[in-house]
Amino acid sequence: MSYKPEKILEGAPNARDLGGIKTKDGAVVRAGRLIRSGPIHEITDDDKRYLQNTELNKVIDFRAEQEKSRRMDVILPGVEYIDCPIIDSRAIGITQELPRDGDALAEYYVGAAAGINERGGGAVNMCRMYSSFMEKEFALEHYRQFFDILLSNEKGAALYHCTMGKDRVGAGTALLLTALDVHRDDIYEDYLYTKVRLNELSLELIERCRKFTDDEAILDTIYAMDTVDVSYLNAVFSAMESISGSTEIFMRDYLGITDNKRDILRNLYLQ
Repeated sequence: MSYKPEKILEGAPNARDLGGIKTKDGAVVRAGRLIRSGPIHEITDDDKRYLQNTELNKVIDFRAEQEKSRRMDVILPGVEYIDCPIIDSRAIGITQELPRDGDALAEYYVGAAAGINERGGGAVNMCRMYSSFMEKEFALEHYRQFFDILLSNEKGAALYHCTMGKDRVGAGTALLLTALDVHRDDIYEDYLYTKVRLNELSLELIERCRKFTDDEAILDTIYAMDTVDVSYLNAVFSAMESISGSTEIFMRDYLGITDNKRDILRNLYLQ
């Protein structure tokens, strides 16, 4: 993988500036304007200074309310914090509050994975969730909100995040880079870079889960749920094409990204 974005936040290891990604016509995403991230409740003082130096003015939170307990965003002066949940809080089993203790969390995952395997397994469940981002009006409403925020952010950085910065943020970034006319291969490269950043943590989780099960099928499902995979993002684009015939038509008809809005996004975020 040639894509190696700078590690910008010690307390949010999956954070990265999208600056430097090229579009099909050779334009480049501006640095210091678009930051995708996982949770920011543990960012350090150095991280705060970095974000302030980018003139961060928007934090867009893709999480549901029950995910935020004991993981509240660090509040920085002069920054607007915007709730933009992608999954309905009533979607039980996806965004419920999780145990904080490492072993308790591992035990919870082992129990949940057994049920998920009865519904087809981890990868199937993840593909189903990614498809739902494009199929459910609740998700689409908030991805439209996400674009509206970016369309009005004329200067400074916007940071958007979810609980891990891989699924809701991964799909949202794919939509954004599609709107900016980035080649599909480069969209996947950015998406899959999450595995570079988080795979060690995923493997640590699996080892902790082994305290509670030796069932490899359950462990495989937990890993599938904790990582990224080409098939997951494929499900987003496949859903868009199934619904509308093409990603471009879907972006226009379901996300409101008209040619005029594409031009605004390009003027704001490309150089």
